[in-house]
This record gives sequence, C-alpha cells and structure tokens, in this order.
Amino acid sequence: MRTRGLTLTLVALPTEVRSPYATYGTQFGVVQRPTHRNTLQDQAKFEACAHGFTDFSEANYGVAMISRDKYGSTVEGNTMRLSLLRAPTSPDPETDQGEHNISFGILPHTGSFGQSGVYLEAMKFNNAPYGE
Repeated sequence: MRTRGLTLTLVALPTEVRSPYATYGTQFGVVQRPTHRNTLQDQAKFEACAHGFTDFSEANYGVAMISRDKYGSTVEGNTMRLSLLRAPTSPDPETDQGEHNISFGILPHTGSFGQSGVYLEAMKFNNAPYGE
C-alpha cells in the first residue's frame, strides 16, 4: 500500500452487519468477542488480538478482514477496524516508524462464519509467498 506522504494508523470498514459478536483468529483456533461496550471491562478493551482474520457475520452473510502480519483488530457496533501501526511511548517510542508494506484483504461472504470458508481463505492468504 502506498500512501504518498500520508500516515495511516488503522483501516476502518463500516458494514451493514448487525451482530453482538465478532470472530477472531488466534494462534490456537478462533474466539468470539462482543461488539458492544456495555460493561466497564468491555469499555477498557481497546482491541483484540487477531491472528490472520477478523470475521463479522450474521446468519446469512458477513465480511472478514484478513491480514498477513497485523494482529490488532476490533469490531465495535457495525464498524470493523484493523490497526496498521503501533504507536507506544514505552518501552520503544520509535516503534513502527519508516516505510511499511502491509498486506490485508476484505472478504465478503454468504452464510455464517462457520459456513463461509473464511478460516481456509485466511490460511491461504497468510501462507502465500510474499508478492502474491
């Protein structure tokens, strides 16, 4: 992705999906997390760890964000977000500076997450040689 002088720290994707949960890939499988901020614990969470994909689905359709090398994602309300750069002040205030090549995809699908094939598509995307 070339931004020509712009600094993008996240990608936000508004959707028409309405669901109380989103599904995130982890190193050991998948986990569902709420898409609302009803409790103090929910409000304290900035993003979820997502290895490979985040899926937001209803019973008949949904959309997934697939990422090869970005691991912070969140779904709040009906908006999906993928963090592209980290900007911590400690322990390393110089984190993620410079030029980056970032690969991610948006995958609309029919059916629920379990029927969609998102997991397999994310594995194909994440294990493809760079440049493809």
